[in-house]
Order: sequence, then C-alpha cells, then structure tokens
Amino acid sequence: MKVLVLGSRIPYPMHDGGAKASYQLLQILNDLNHEVTFFSFNTKKHFASAQVLEDKFSFCRVITHYLDGSIKPYRAVRSLIAGKSYNLSRFNSAAANNQLKKLLEEETFDVVHFESLFTIPFLKVVQDNHKGPLLLRQHNAENKIWEKLAKSSRGLKKRYISALAKQLKKEEEISLPKFNAIIGISQEDTDYFKRFNKNASYISVAQEQHTPIQTIKPHALCHIGSMEWQPNVQAVEWFLDVIWDEILKRIPKAEFHIAGKSLDKMDPRFSKPNVINHGEVSDSNEFLRNNGVLVIPLQSASGVRMKALEAMSHGVPMVSTQIGVSGLAVEHGKEVWLGNTPEEMIQGIQLLFNGTKDALEMGKNGWNYVHQRFSVQALTQKWKALYSEISNQ
Repeated sequence: MKVLVLGSRIPYPMHDGGAKASYQLLQILNDLNHEVTFFSFNTKKHFASAQVLEDKFSFCRVITHYLDGSIKPYRAVRSLIAGKSYNLSRFNSAAANNQLKKLLEEETFDVVHFESLFTIPFLKVVQDNHKGPLLLRQHNAENKIWEKLAKSSRGLKKRYISALAKQLKKEEEISLPKFNAIIGISQEDTDYFKRFNKNASYISVAQEQHTPIQTIKPHALCHIGSMEWQPNVQAVEWFLDVIWDEILKRIPKAEFHIAGKSLDKMDPRFSKPNVINHGEVSDSNEFLRNNGVLVIPLQSASGVRMKALEAMSHGVPMVSTQIGVSGLAVEHGKEVWLGNTPEEMIQGIQLLFNGTKDALEMGKNGWNYVHQRFSVQALTQKWKALYSEISNQ
C-alpha cells in the first residue's frame, strides 16, 4: 500500500514524546511493508540536515519544505482578531500546499495519514487532489491542554490562552468529522474524539523494553521533558514553588535533577538550592536510570505521558499527579504513587526517596505493566488491522 504521511516537523532527534511517536509510526508502517512517503515541514526550530535525513530516515522517502514557524506576536494578534487558531496558522504555507498539490497530481496514494492536528492546514489541498481515505493520528486533545493552562493563568495571559483554547476547539469540531478515521494515543482522548467522529479508535505508543534497574540513587528526584512544551514548564515551576522548599526542610540533602529539550542550564526560573539543571541531555534513558525517583507534577495535559511509559520501561518508580499519568490504567501504590495535592506528593516522595524495597517493587510493577501492554509487536498488529480496514472503505 502506498501511504503518504504528513508531518508538521521532522521527528528527530527524539527528545520529546511527539517526535518518538511519529518516528515510531514511520518505522511501523515500513515494517508492515507499506511504501511510505513522509511529507513534512523542516522547521527552523527543529531543522534536520540532509545527512540526518539520509542516516535516520533511509527506510522511507522524505520530502521536506522549510518553514520558519517562529512565534510572531503581530501574527498572533492578527489571528486572534480574525478568530483563527494561531497554533495552526503557523503551519499554513501556500508554497508547501503547492508542493504537496504537485506531489498528489503526479502520484496516487492509497491512504493519506495526517500526523497530528498541526497538519490540518494541508487538509483542503489533500481533499481536492486525493480520492482515497484520510486518517488523522491525534497526539493530544489540544484544546483541552490549553483550557487547563488557562485555568492556572491570570490576567491578560489567561484571556489570551482561553481564546487559543476556544479557537483550537472550533478547528477540531470542523476538521475531525472530515476524516475516515481518527486515532488517539490514549483512551480518554479517543472517547473525546468520538464526539466528533464515530470512527475514532485507540492505538497507544509502543515502548522499547529495558532491563529494570536494580538500585535507585538515594535522596534523588528527577524530571525530564521538553521545555518547548508549556505544560512541562508550568509543572516544574509549580513543583519548585509549592513543594521543593518543604522537601528540603524535611530532607536537607535531597537533590532534584532536571533535564529536557531546550532547557537552559542558566534559566533563573529553575535555580534553587539542590536543584541540578542538566540542560538538554543526549540520552534520556541514561538520565532516567541514574537520577532517582521520577516526578511528574503536570497540571495540564492530555494524551499518553511518554516519559511515564519510558520510566516504567526501565523500572524507575514515579510520583505523579493524576494528569501526569493520563491515558494509563495504573493503580495508586502499585505502579505509581499518585499525589494530587502537595502533601500527597510529598508523602510519596518520602516513601520512595531512599531507594528502598517499596520503591524497587513499584518500579518492577511499572516495568511489568509496560511489558504486557505496550510492546512494539502488539501495537504493530493494531496498526496492521487498522490499515487493512481503512483500505477497504
């Protein structure tokens, strides 16, 4: 089957959950013997060199279109006045649409796969030049994320973020019914998508299985996540402002290790006693295995939390808010300690902090959970069945 996958960025390096999910999808489609063409923006912020494309995407054909995509305040204001989503309009390029139109005129594809809501600006040109089924894989219920961010903001920022959320919701309501199938990566988001498209189904993201850790660094906590994603920034700021001082009062030798994409080692927002800022690390697996208990203090998010799955694949114990493990059927006290209030989070940290038997047991339970539910083999079979079904529509 000839499959055209549309992307809003090149998913490499895989320093965030979205990139890992998209790269894995391309690999799975290739492993299923589909002839894959990946048409994507190559953005200024996530620019991939020709050498990277040749080395890391040799298993499929890649066609790119350069896009600055930087946030421009005057364009944001213009979109706000026009009632359009600035989140999506940044990916609206007449030149890219013309390039895509030419490709669709020259070749016929069995399926066009839109990878995330940010490829929606391609929808009209695809509808006009492609007669086969359209599939959208949605990483998150985007408007839900921005709604939650708005609730925790104040003043003009709150009003602006609320407007962004409403605009995204409007775009989802208009666009989602136009696809033959919608794929969510969490059951919660999939249930939401079904309100707009009855052909919404759930396929999560597979995890590589690692050898579970045997020891946990004592008195150490860690957090890793892309700091290009506002919910992660908000989460770490909240943790430092609300919880960290109390942790240090109770355990003066405690350490909090943070890392993530685009994290500035000198960022004053994250400069507090015993906070070790690693910046952007080259190996997230090594970071997770060597820096104690993972903390996920997310206040707003949707989809499946990739870092939670990644940590569990190593047997790393976690303390998280409920939102931090959204999309995962984990049990409090078994695979994760759930702390939805500061005191509950502190209790979990104190319980697991010393790398005791309780912490190792929780880590092993998480490892078993990922092994049983998120293997590459199991999820590859789900994609195989979906593509077989959609090709017959």
